[in-house]
Amino acid sequence: MDLNEQGILLPAPLRVFDCSANEIISFKLIRSEKDLHNDENEFEPEFTHQIFGENERIFGYKNLKIDICCLSSSLNFYLNIDYDEKINPKKYHQFKADDLVESLNQWIPLSTTTNLDLFLSKLKNENEYLPFGEQILTYELQGEKKSLSYSINR
Repeated sequence: MDLNEQGILLPAPLRVFDCSANEIISFKLIRSEKDLHNDENEFEPEFTHQIFGENERIFGYKNLKIDICCLSSSLNFYLNIDYDEKINPKKYHQFKADDLVESLNQWIPLSTTTNLDLFLSKLKNENEYLPFGEQILTYELQGEKKSLSYSINR
């Protein structure tokens, strides 16, 4: 038996199914379809103990990656959970995979989709989205290739 990074005793073959939630979750703010493939606007959480417990570990998935994308205006979410292998409870009787969906459902909106096509269809209407409230200020940032307009509402 070996200890994982948090000092939890695991049989050596099971260590590949153990990971830090802080390292495998990424968030992206999406303004256009190309943002999905742009890692520059991606960030990882600093803390995940509220979702995955004090050790901030996820168990039961080999090479786990969780992507949470959010549309910048409407705040619609897309959740993608990807892994190479899920632990087989028949092979390792006392070990089972953490229920990721159950853990995440307490923290992400009910309107979150796991269907990329549906998420992208919402992106098409994103420019038509109007924020709530009265507009009190607008400003524009000039870039080398294009400018971006912003507004502040209350």
